[in-house]
Amino acid sequence: MITRHKNEQGFSLVESMVALGLLAGGLLGMAAVLSTALNTVTTSSADQLAKDKAYEALESIVTARITRVVPWTSLKNVSDGGVFLDNAQAIMQPGADGIIGTSDDAGASPATIIQPGPDGAYGTSDDRTIGFSNFTRQIQITNASPAGAPDTLRQITVTIVYTSAGKTRTYQLSTLVSSYS
Repeated sequence: MITRHKNEQGFSLVESMVALGLLAGGLLGMAAVLSTALNTVTTSSADQLAKDKAYEALESIVTARITRVVPWTSLKNVSDGGVFLDNAQAIMQPGADGIIGTSDDAGASPATIIQPGPDGAYGTSDDRTIGFSNFTRQIQITNASPAGAPDTLRQITVTIVYTSAGKTRTYQLSTLVSSYS
């Protein structure tokens, strides 16, 4: 038989089990945070590319409107009598008109970007070319003028759908454009 003395110190089995439970809970929480951080790092490059391509399309459309390359009456989707393609399209270089998302983009080459390689310098042999084969872009142009008012305001919505880290993601950008310069 084991006898205990009052001056012996230590942890009881219950105290040890509670401490292990708290430690396990903390480790599981840290694992969840690490998983979320890794997912964010994995998708952040594609997220930024999607934002860039949405802004690029919007800037192209607004510039065409401001410079009057595309008249107000043609600043619509093809289904409404305009020049901008309906539905989601592969991301291509602009066609001969220089405007993103118009029907002459069909014969253009796929869009790519060049990023510096491990040496960190552009224009060297280790540069990487990144394509947009897993990206689509849809440009939707709708009349945003109040009912009964003249057609002087349009809403332009650019939607980029892409796959990153095995998940389909969507980025959407909208703005209003007026017929007044």
